[in-house]
Amino acid sequence: TIAVAIMATRVFRHARRGFSRLRVLVVDAYAPDGREQLARGGMTSAGELYARMLRRHSPVEDIEPDIVFAADDDFKPPCLDEYDGVAWTGSSLTIYSQEPRVNQQIQFSRDIFEKGVPQFGSCWALQIAVCAAGGQCSKNP
Repeated sequence: TIAVAIMATRVFRHARRGFSRLRVLVVDAYAPDGREQLARGGMTSAGELYARMLRRHSPVEDIEPDIVFAADDDFKPPCLDEYDGVAWTGSSLTIYSQEPRVNQQIQFSRDIFEKGVPQFGSCWALQIAVCAAGGQCSKNP
């Protein structure tokens, strides 16, 4: 809720300039095969669950979440200037794997930090943030 409050503050600042909508980028960090497993099990994707949660619990009535799939091979980061905040889902990946679909998410988080856009997440997002800031995550022995 702190991240949503920060995003809402940004919206109120935008409202003075003629904008009233809260634009949130939802980063679904599941790999395609992980999303397929969820779908086969009759489950909703993490990105859609986050978007629903934001619509339901936002203190701002006009919220527009957009979902991107950051673990996909063809992922192209959107223009961050269009967003008031970023919400990261969990992931089916492991942070210490050093594979391209993990590394592209770490770089994307760095880009978000550099732009100064607030980010929210837990578990996966915290691991991504640590690595984006130059830290290291490793497997629990």
